[in-house]
Amino acid sequence: MGIRIIKTYEEEWSYIPVGGFLPNTEQKNLAFGAAASMVHPATGYSVVRSLSEAPKYASVIANILKQAHSKDALTRIKFNENISMQAWNSLWPQERKRQRAFFLFGLALIVELDIDGIRTFFHTSFCLPK
Repeated sequence: MGIRIIKTYEEEWSYIPVGGFLPNTEQKNLAFGAAASMVHPATGYSVVRSLSEAPKYASVIANILKQAHSKDALTRIKFNENISMQAWNSLWPQERKRQRAFFLFGLALIVELDIDGIRTFFHTSFCLPK
């Protein structure tokens, strides 16, 4: 591009963690988006996933509430035992937890690479056959 740096006045360093912990899916309080570890609050990473999950999550919660107010006492007892766990499991099922663990594994690998290793990794990734 023909750009030549003449003088550096100040160099800035920043740290934006990605990954983080999954929410405690055994707690009674429900969360969504960044509060449910679906979106990174600083970067917005995975905001599309969060938005695409919203209708399903709302539907699961609505069904839980309908069943909790049903006239059938046996159904009410069954669903009252662990209402929040049902909602959490719709948001973070085992398969998604495994995917996230794999994502974090890959992230840990990339973080350990030097700049040449990172460039090689992404160059190789984008050169894979379609």
